[in-house]
Amino acid sequence: SEATPITVTNTEELTAALAKVPESGSITIQLADSATPYTAPANATNKTITLTGGKGATLQLVTKPNASSASDLSFAGSQLRLEGITVCGAPSDSNQGFACASLDLVDCTVQDSMTLFAPATFTHCTFDKFAPPRYHIETNGQNATFTDCTFDTYGNAVHVSSPAATQSTIKASRCTFTDNAKGSQNKAV
Repeated sequence: SEATPITVTNTEELTAALAKVPESGSITIQLADSATPYTAPANATNKTITLTGGKGATLQLVTKPNASSASDLSFAGSQLRLEGITVCGAPSDSNQGFACASLDLVDCTVQDSMTLFAPATFTHCTFDKFAPPRYHIETNGQNATFTDCTFDTYGNAVHVSSPAATQSTIKASRCTFTDNAKGSQNKAV
C-alpha cells in the first residue's frame, strides 16, 4: 500500500521533507493551498517524487542557474509526477522546463511556456493562454503524450522540435485546442 502523503505548507517544509528521502527513494507530498508559489529545492534530485495539490497550490520553476541552461535542475534525474497543481515559469524567464528523468502531469494547469527535457505525459491538463509567439510546449526532442487536455492558445500550442539526430513522437487524444488568435498564426498544433 502507498504511504500517506506528507503535507507541507511552504517551500521550506518542502525542502525539509525532500531532504529526508535518500537518493533513489520515493515520497508523496501534498502541497497545501498557498498564495505564495512553492519552488523546488536542490535536494530533489535522483528520487521518485509525487507532488499533489489542489486549488491554490502552485509550483514555480526555479530561475535558470546560468545563461546556457533553460531548465530547472531541481529535479534532475528524478521521476516527477504532479497532480492537481498549477505550474508556472520563473519571472522573466522563457522556455523553461523541469530537467528530470520523466515527467507526468495529471489534472494540472500549465501557465506560460514549458520546454520538455524528459519524456512527458499530460492527462486532464489545462494550458492557459498567453501572448504569441511562444508555444505552450516545446518538445526539444522528447516524446510527449497529451490525453483529455485543453489548450487555450493564441495560435501556438505544441512546437515539435528535435535536435539533430533526435526524433520526437507526440500523441494527442481527446484534446481541445482553442485559438484565440482566430487562426492568424496557423500553428495551433
